[in-house]
Amino acid sequence: MATVRPFRFTNLKRLTAAQVAVQESLAYYLTQRPLAPTFKESLAGLLERYLKVPAAFGETELRPIARKELGTLLPHVGCLVIVGASPTEHKILVELDPALVAFAVERLLGGAGDNGRILRPLTEIEAGVLSFLVLKLIAAFAVEWHNGREIALTLDRFASNLSEIGAVVDSVNGYQMLGVRVAVGKRNGYARIFLPEGLITQSFAAPPAQGPADGHELAYMRRTLPHLTHLGAVARVEAAVLDLTEADLEKLEPGDIVLLENHEIEKGPNGVGGNVFVKLGRGQNGGLRGRLLNEGERLQLEITQLVVQEQPAEAENMVRDGDGQPTAGEGTGGGEADNLEESQGLLRDVAAPVVVELGRLRLNATQVARLKAGQILRLPRGPNDPVDLVVSGKIFARGELVEVDGELGVRLLKVANVG
Repeated sequence: MATVRPFRFTNLKRLTAAQVAVQESLAYYLTQRPLAPTFKESLAGLLERYLKVPAAFGETELRPIARKELGTLLPHVGCLVIVGASPTEHKILVELDPALVAFAVERLLGGAGDNGRILRPLTEIEAGVLSFLVLKLIAAFAVEWHNGREIALTLDRFASNLSEIGAVVDSVNGYQMLGVRVAVGKRNGYARIFLPEGLITQSFAAPPAQGPADGHELAYMRRTLPHLTHLGAVARVEAAVLDLTEADLEKLEPGDIVLLENHEIEKGPNGVGGNVFVKLGRGQNGGLRGRLLNEGERLQLEITQLVVQEQPAEAENMVRDGDGQPTAGEGTGGGEADNLEESQGLLRDVAAPVVVELGRLRLNATQVARLKAGQILRLPRGPNDPVDLVVSGKIFARGELVEVDGELGVRLLKVANVG
């Protein structure tokens, strides 16, 4: 009998979980991917404007670099640029190809750019001329990296070798290297940006504020939307939220009446009305406030307000430890043995949020982008149709709205197994 062995991939790039987190944080922080095509085109246009020759940027590479690797990557003598990232103490290290530096300096001084490479410290005049071009490039990065405006990039100084900046690099455990090929005129070279991992994890990983987008971001979104019509999210119309325990849910039977709390709906002769909240997708970034309208066979919803949180909400499985730091997945199993023999009684106090839903809509990205106050949405239900009771996104019961001593409740018509 033949032995079946699991297939193993070979020659794969190996990354630690920390390195993956750093790269994801960097990609999340940038509005576009590092040096995206439109960004590279704008940088090339800037070089063409000041150097008076065609310019182009090639493919980019983003990979982690340990501090000890810098000695083997950086030339013995070259052109290093130290860029500050206020208000942090971190310094971004930029290595420029000596051939491109010599070409740029000579072109800016009015020459043809035929000199070879600058393999020595820059003179005062060369440093001043190069500073002009570097500051223009830094300004371009500040504009294009929309989510990074809380960090101000500044040109600190130039260096010719690693020993001159020992105090800067020795305090850093690792970097993310962003490398790109550069063609200017007939010269081909490279540029490498070394971003301290501490800067990325402390500043880039923080979710950017979701304030009003500027013109650049809105234009980018409008270009992207036509390609996202196949993507969608379910909009759930929530009338009320009940806090019932697991024991309460297990006892529910058809005919039971559950009184509603924390709601703004009412039941009139023409059906249900009042104010509701529409949760889009996971609902972590906001939703819609709306008013129910009974003006036909189908219930309608008039949008009264778009609610967008300033910061994205944490994932539902994130809890905080004693220091207030988020820890993922704690208390969700994780392979640890439970202690139900002693703790099962405490579960009776763990509430299971039950949402009373009036219906669900399917919206694609284009439709979401067009949502606005005053817009009317048609719900897939009539004014007197049954409502759904939902736990963790799953419908477990269906009922009809009833009035009990002046209060609104739901009489259960059908109950499914919630286990």
